[in-house]
Amino acid sequence: MRDRRLTQHFLRFRAQGDTRALGELFDALSPELLRVARHVARDEAEAEDLVQATFITALERADRHRGGSVRAFLLGIARYELLEYLRRRSKRNARIEPAVSTMRDFATGVSTAVRRKRDRERLHLALESLPIDQQIALELRYWHGLSMAEIADVQQVAPATVRTRI
Repeated sequence: MRDRRLTQHFLRFRAQGDTRALGELFDALSPELLRVARHVARDEAEAEDLVQATFITALERADRHRGGSVRAFLLGIARYELLEYLRRRSKRNARIEPAVSTMRDFATGVSTAVRRKRDRERLHLALESLPIDQQIALELRYWHGLSMAEIADVQQVAPATVRTRI
């Protein structure tokens, strides 16, 4: 019932430009989208940017919504935005790898906290060498504690596929 009401808000915005309906839709779905984005983004500001990008893309492509669940429509767009974010992050890290290697050599005598941070960075680099869908599944499971069913919902695949990816 809730999903149908939210879909009606989106359709009303699309047909009549009703910004109040759009605001209600944003208020209802942005917390869920932000929760998903937090599992991939490295900080709160990036997660918020991903939610905004999701809504902007939804507005730009509103004509592609065929009247089904607007929640599913937005989650699909969010998935695309998250994948693009991870691709950009992976390319950025590939460009800075030589500098990271030099910093690793320099960090030999530093405290345990700095060494742990370096190990986390190496782990992130190793993860980024995996296919994007595998990266997302692993990050959502082990860094953010999502269940297999939640990950399957985010990635729009069967839970068995998530288990295979992990």
